Amino acid sequence: MIIDRQVRTALPKPGKKERKISDGGTGLELLIRGPDQKFWRFRMTFEGQTIQKGLGPAVGLDAVPLATARDKALELRRQLKAGLLKKGGAAPVGQTFRDVAQRYMAEKAKEWKSAVHREQWRSSLDSYAYPLLGNKAPADITTEDVMAVLEPHWKQIPDTMSRVRMRIEIVLDAAKADGLRTGENVARWRNHLKFKLAAPGRIKPVEHFAALEPHQVPALMADLARRQGMAALALRFTILTAVRSSEAREMRFSEVNLATRLWTIPAARMKAGKPHEVPLSAQAMEILEQAAALQVEGNAAVFPGVHYVEDGLAVLSPMALLDVLKRRGIKATVHGFRSSFRMWAGEHGAQREVAGLCLAHTIGNQTEQAYMRSTLLARRSILMQEWANFIAPRAAADEVPLAKAAD
Repeated sequence: MIIDRQVRTALPKPGKKERKISDGGTGLELLIRGPDQKFWRFRMTFEGQTIQKGLGPAVGLDAVPLATARDKALELRRQLKAGLLKKGGAAPVGQTFRDVAQRYMAEKAKEWKSAVHREQWRSSLDSYAYPLLGNKAPADITTEDVMAVLEPHWKQIPDTMSRVRMRIEIVLDAAKADGLRTGENVARWRNHLKFKLAAPGRIKPVEHFAALEPHQVPALMADLARRQGMAALALRFTILTAVRSSEAREMRFSEVNLATRLWTIPAARMKAGKPHEVPLSAQAMEILEQAAALQVEGNAAVFPGVHYVEDGLAVLSPMALLDVLKRRGIKATVHGFRSSFRMWAGEHGAQREVAGLCLAHTIGNQTEQAYMRSTLLARRSILMQEWANFIAPRAAADEVPLAKAAD
């Protein structure tokens, strides 16, 4: 039988890409491909008929609890024995939904200029579509299959799931163009899924990212400093630098100038499409030293993981940092720490322009932007060190980065 601790801690065996743990005779399996890639699957053979069905992620924001997965598996087992389940044909090699999606993304990558857009496609299909649809033949995917992907999360994250639906629709259209599917597209919204799901824009208003109050951050940082693991290390660095999660997760050592303690994030990874210089505090530099000692050969990522993005770079998954917070009962998002920094900066008396530039925000209107050519790097360096001293005090608390720039 599977136990909760295995779901949290089990990893693939050395040299193996995937590990399976069976839940006894229930038909439930835990598939483990990495610390942040764990999925539930029902697989059972009865009277010569084998049924295999994904039951959702086992870790992450939308994780299906063990008890729920077990209940689903028991219900599928009952349906199988009652003859209510139909066997789906296995897709030939290279012709699964995942294969079609990867071919489509590889082809469209020539047109997609934004690395962020490419990553959003990959991560959304990884997190939501592949666990249920990835190994299916496109011709076997039904409206019920698509609903199984969308419905559990539709009301909680309607905008995200609306994009997932659109991407599934595009992949199924691509499969039809490849001759792997016929008939109507079962992921189509107009005159189809609109009758089954509420319109995304009418479900609930957009909410701000949940954030901790500034005075709550030091205790969390102290707790994270006592923890081992790449995700906890990356989360500390993300909070110290007030950058977006993706910017930290996809960081390369080649982007850091150790002499000036500056990290330059390329334009392709920035939301505004412009390069951004991040002054690194003494505490952030210490984390980079720890990460360097854990560097994986052949992987240029500062915080390596098993989530591939591009150029063979394997980084932590989008859910890895959030999982660290969830395991500690912290009801905040990783992005919310940017708000924590902004609140602290305001209370600290920092200039609005300096704090905004630390967050890579666009400051003022077009006229103001034309006159303000400086990035205020020296003042940002001091402010980021003061933020680091507040949330992660150290012996040399008065040390500031060596970024040399004139404002």
